[in-house]
Amino acid sequence: MNVQWPIGPMPAAQWHAEFQTKNGRAATDAEYQAAAQIGHISDAQPVPAQPAPSVPAAEQTAPAQSAATQPAAQSTEGLAQAAAGAQQIAVGAAQFAQGATKNAQNIITKRMAENKLGTIAHLSALGAALLTIIASFMPALTASVSGFGVSASRSINWYERDLDGPFILILGLAILGLGIAYLFVEKSWARYTFAGVSLVTGLIVLFDTINVIGKAGEFAAGYAKVSAGFGVYLMLMMSLVLIAAAVLVSLNDIKQLIAKVQSNSSQNAAAQPAQQYQQAPQGYQAAPQQAPMQQAPAAPAQPEQPGQQPSA
Repeated sequence: MNVQWPIGPMPAAQWHAEFQTKNGRAATDAEYQAAAQIGHISDAQPVPAQPAPSVPAAEQTAPAQSAATQPAAQSTEGLAQAAAGAQQIAVGAAQFAQGATKNAQNIITKRMAENKLGTIAHLSALGAALLTIIASFMPALTASVSGFGVSASRSINWYERDLDGPFILILGLAILGLGIAYLFVEKSWARYTFAGVSLVTGLIVLFDTINVIGKAGEFAAGYAKVSAGFGVYLMLMMSLVLIAAAVLVSLNDIKQLIAKVQSNSSQNAAAQPAQQYQQAPQGYQAAPQQAPMQQAPAAPAQPEQPGQQPSA
């Protein structure tokens, strides 16, 4: 529909009257504002803008706050789930450790009641193996040089300078594994292997420590001073403990074997007289009975000869 605009400038009342006359209707606010901007209305007053519907501040900030807090809430929920999972794992590990400790205590108490000396030697070897592993990471040799106002020092452990640290570590772990296996598995092979590996390890460590102490004396010369570290002496003491523990475990097994053989011999010796006593009546009853003696038949009477007197 074409709109006919009154041409001004003219007062607003006159513009509205002419607009209604030309178009047959009243002008809208938008049409009035358009005419005022063009300049057809001389005393035009701007139409106040319609205020936007008021929205409470809480409702305006709610979506923004919800969008901002949603990732944080998800992150917090994930952290809570992770913490709950970690707590469950920690509780399970604590229960397992508690059960294993209680089981080990019961086994050790039982072994102490059965064989106190062997159990003490067994536990001593386990402790010595652990300390041997720790000592392998301690300084084996310490070299210090001083002179002309300058001093320097350096230490090496068992894993440097072609020392037997890796081999000793493997043997120590083997002792720990066999010793723990023997605690939970009562098998003779575990005990004998444990004693044998402990003895071999003790001898090897003893030889190595003596060799290192000898090298320390050879290297010391002039301004250089080389000394054996604390790890060497600790390992030396643990080697003696391993050898003693292995010997004690072996001797105890030999004593038990000798006692068992003696017990079996005593039982066999005590059983032999009883068997002989039981066999005598049986032989007597089994002997065949002799038949009663029978008298020989009497000879037939001979006829009397003439002239002989009859026999009385």
